[in-house]
Amino acid sequence: MRKSSFIITLMAVLAALAAAMTSSCEKYVLPELSFTPDTLVFNAEGGEQTLVLRSNVSWEAEINRDESSWVEWITFSPTFGDGDCDVAVTLQGNNTGIERVLTFDIKTETLKHTLTIIQEGGSVD
Repeated sequence: MRKSSFIITLMAVLAALAAAMTSSCEKYVLPELSFTPDTLVFNAEGGEQTLVLRSNVSWEAEINRDESSWVEWITFSPTFGDGDCDVAVTLQGNNTGIERVLTFDIKTETLKHTLTIIQEGGSVD
């Protein structure tokens, strides 16, 4: 009787440990990030284009400039997300006569890809 009581107690402890270990383990997800196209080209009139972004983790877009501020002639929406997303990129008209080029890093915790946006320079008003 004593031996069976010990075995039952041992089995209960092992079952409790197995349950605790299983519930505390997190599975690692290999992060994925891609988008198409990797370059958006706009005419001088501007307009909107869609960036098709695919990711299985959280991501964010960060402008690449000396100042880490957004420029007023572009709208990038949304600027962050969790998973797949269609991102609207909208540019105002460019009447500076100079081509505009801007890059964004779209990144996850461990991955980073660069999106290039080019806008033709229109005639100066």
